[in-house]
Amino acid sequence: MAQLFAHPLATSAKVFSARTEDGVEQHVLVIMTNLALDASSDRYRADLVEGLTAAARSYINKSDYVTGFALVNRPEDWLRSDVGHRRENGGV
Repeated sequence: MAQLFAHPLATSAKVFSARTEDGVEQHVLVIMTNLALDASSDRYRADLVEGLTAAARSYINKSDYVTGFALVNRPEDWLRSDVGHRRENGGV
């Protein structure tokens, strides 16, 4: 059974399966966080983002099947970001 990813700066985490163009299945750890991930934001804290990134890399190194990771914010937070948002044809 796979070890769950847990970190104080992660609000949730889940491994998703994806297929490459040539049909190879890969597993990606997606980590949701409240941290500002945009380096141009006034709220961006490089030390905290780097700490969460290091924890994700450590998880991947110990995993037999996870090959990558992505840090994401909740979609609700995208609309409240420091850089604003743009909406075209219903997309964000």
